[in-house]
Amino acid sequence: MDDVEVSLLAPAETGCLHDYQLTTADMKLIEKCDILVVNGSGMEDFFDKAFSLKKNSLVVASDGFELFDGNPHVWVSVSGAIYEVQKITKGLCLLDSKNSEKYKKNSLIYIEQLNALEQKMKTSLAPFAGRKIITFHEAFPYFAKEFGFEISAVIEQEPGTVPSAKELSKIIERIKFVTNLGEDVVLFAEPQYSSNAAKIIANETGLSVYELDPCVNGRLEKNAYIEGMEKNMVVLMNAFSEEKK
Repeated sequence: MDDVEVSLLAPAETGCLHDYQLTTADMKLIEKCDILVVNGSGMEDFFDKAFSLKKNSLVVASDGFELFDGNPHVWVSVSGAIYEVQKITKGLCLLDSKNSEKYKKNSLIYIEQLNALEQKMKTSLAPFAGRKIITFHEAFPYFAKEFGFEISAVIEQEPGTVPSAKELSKIIERIKFVTNLGEDVVLFAEPQYSSNAAKIIANETGLSVYELDPCVNGRLEKNAYIEGMEKNMVVLMNAFSEEKK
């Protein structure tokens, strides 16, 4: 769309917004923009002031979504991403009505691709439903529910908050308890953060460490999310197959 300019506040390499701090330049950009799109649900609490500045031109992508314990990582499930695309489209059409038909057209095309992705992932991951996973941080509850996985433990409650020795010990004990019952557990780190804690757990339990991507950063390309999720699908399939050996 030639008559719409999109600016990204957090750089593409930022990772989770827990790592981001609003700058003076960002505030100027927010003041000048016609529409501000945010995830919401507490993800951007660090710029409440910006919310008040743009309250009449604010699009909150997760608004109305049924959250798990206030968890804002809605987009990490494909159905959640579809919800947010629909919510953003509705907001853009309301605030920029002259381009509404273009927004709707582009949205329908992308949602069709996301529906195909969700079906592909559900079909491919169905044989592994019920499997237990350990995730790096609290980004994957919607993803786990969508594809039938059970999250046995979370390494870091907040990314960048290194777990204590006591917390690591509890996770290790949990893994050993589950594996002693004859069940398999798969351990995941995230590409955006250090895998040191996951490696400590792996050394104590004999598990391998795999990477599961919450798709919070990367290339600014229209297919980046779909490609990231397809990669997650392949990683999960390989991880479950290898840990079963």
